[in-house]
Amino acid sequence: MLAASIAALVLATTTSGLDTARIEKLTGAQGASGADGVFRVSVPRSELDVYAGQIRVTPPMGMTAWAAFKKADKGDVVTGELVLLEEQLAAAESAAVEGGLEVSGVDHHFVGESPRLIFVHFSGQGEEAALATAVGKAFDAVRAKVESSGPQLAQLETTHKPLDFKKLEATLGSGKVVDGVFRIERARPVKLRGQTVGAEMGAASWAALAGSDDAAAVSGAFAVQEAELGAVLKSARAQGLTVTSIEAPFAGEQPHLRLVHFWATGTSDKLAAAVKSGLAQLK
Repeated sequence: MLAASIAALVLATTTSGLDTARIEKLTGAQGASGADGVFRVSVPRSELDVYAGQIRVTPPMGMTAWAAFKKADKGDVVTGELVLLEEQLAAAESAAVEGGLEVSGVDHHFVGESPRLIFVHFSGQGEEAALATAVGKAFDAVRAKVESSGPQLAQLETTHKPLDFKKLEATLGSGKVVDGVFRIERARPVKLRGQTVGAEMGAASWAALAGSDDAAAVSGAFAVQEAELGAVLKSARAQGLTVTSIEAPFAGEQPHLRLVHFWATGTSDKLAAAVKSGLAQLK
């Protein structure tokens, strides 16, 4: 039996051209060889009790993190998906971006599930060990235990200084104040079905800050072209912004746009600087 196992391992490695044993070791996940020389490792989230409606969601229903490796002329290629609790999102994004993986999507796959799940899609190309190491660190974020305290109600503290709108404008440029919220919008026009589509139709970056100078929150989205996505994600994580989703707002527009939605809390100065850094990545 041992000889048969060794022979199977050698055959899988030879067929794919990949060191499958090394990939499993570096990712900390078991894998299997498939068609077209692909070797796929997976981390089923079987430890989670997730319900959608009255149905318990199980790993075969789409609750399995995975990464698929394939040999290529200019370095191995990897694609994959992370299945995360909300509390794991920031660490997983940082691990993927810092490891050189390209995050191409952040989204939801279920409706009304509890606890809420977020899915991070990624890809990359390079040396096998480096890719497997990066995937392993991302998988570590998947495996990390978290304690969710559930929603917390915050009370307004009158000791906090209100937002200094002039200071925010000095950092971010002109904006509008609506119901105490400072909001900026920067158009990113595209051509859609022969027409110019601009900010009023959703082709824009925006950010909205609320709260006080020392306890603020920001939400918003960067309107990015494909070539800018990596730089924007690196800037967001370096500046403490959590990317909550990446989506395509249109179909067939030129150039193609992605909306990178983000959220963060902190001092207004820090949040404004983070937004400015993200906007600076846009050409």
